[in-house]
Amino acid sequence: MKEGRQNHRPRAGGFLLTELLLIAASGVVVWVTYLGWVPCAGSMLEGTQFDPTPHEWDFSKACHEAMDHGDGFPISSWLESPLQQTVNGLNAVALLLLGVAWLMLVRNRGIRGRIRILSASLPGLLNLWLALVATVAFIWPPAETPAAVGITVLLMDVAGFVGAIVLLTASPTPLSAGSGIRVILVALAVTASSLGHLLTDYMVMIGFSEANWDSPPGTGYLTAFSIALFALLSMVVGLIARLWTNLKPSQLVQQPVPAG
Repeated sequence: MKEGRQNHRPRAGGFLLTELLLIAASGVVVWVTYLGWVPCAGSMLEGTQFDPTPHEWDFSKACHEAMDHGDGFPISSWLESPLQQTVNGLNAVALLLLGVAWLMLVRNRGIRGRIRILSASLPGLLNLWLALVATVAFIWPPAETPAAVGITVLLMDVAGFVGAIVLLTASPTPLSAGSGIRVILVALAVTASSLGHLLTDYMVMIGFSEANWDSPPGTGYLTAFSIALFALLSMVVGLIARLWTNLKPSQLVQQPVPAG
């Protein structure tokens, strides 16, 4: 019994591998976003506050088409092959990294019970499902985004909330404040393909650029960089928590003074 209980304890260093996988995923999504906006090369800043010639825009036809669609991550359905296939191949890699990152964290937290494990794993499983869809899209470029992607994107925010709550409440040992914050930060990173992330990215970009019919050039970079940002913040929280633990003065136990 004692050995069985020890096997379910959270594993030391469980966050680090997850955070490194997230940073790798961020790099892939940056690459995906770059490829998606290749048609707008040379005119990325037109329509923004950094544009030296406001209202004198010269977007190419291909760039207009990119703005009309603006769907690089998590699945692309408009780029012409072989670029579209390359983008979806990279999407599959990024989504796989996101899914594995979360599932590694769930495994390392030592959650017990099939229902709890399944609930905690939902964000990772949905990312793996999207990775499968992106892989199929890599092999057979779609004419339009599959309906399964839209449904999954809608469910991802809820899955992230449920998964984080289970990790915060169902761990065999109580989580410290630092570990709790790191779980939340990792959940925010892993759900990068959710409607909440994509909509936030879109709203920020249309406020930044007047060329917002439909998606301004550069839409998607905020989502890509946010994955790395949340992972790095998680690392910083872990470092601060470790320093605090190491530097915290030990409590001196008052020993009774013998009489005489």
